[in-house]
Amino acid sequence: METDIVFGETTILDKVARLAFSFGHVAKDLAYLERLPKDSPHYKDVITYTKPAFALMIRLWRDLSDQLGYDWEDIMKLGDERIKELADSYERQK
Repeated sequence: METDIVFGETTILDKVARLAFSFGHVAKDLAYLERLPKDSPHYKDVITYTKPAFALMIRLWRDLSDQLGYDWEDIMKLGDERIKELADSYERQK
């Protein structure tokens, strides 16, 4: 268990639950955004409103990474490598 600056004593499961909640919030906003024309006056409002929630979600992922003992930069590089592998695999299947 880890002590979180905002939430106090935090287990991995607590962090995963917060991530799920944050992801749901961001997904809801982005689903709404998808339905708006980009020239809509509300489009910029939704982007602006969603940014802090998106930032919190990324921060929670980083905190979980730290709690699991992963180096964040290594995780980002591994993610980039994995995306490239998936793209290459997709291209070969065409």
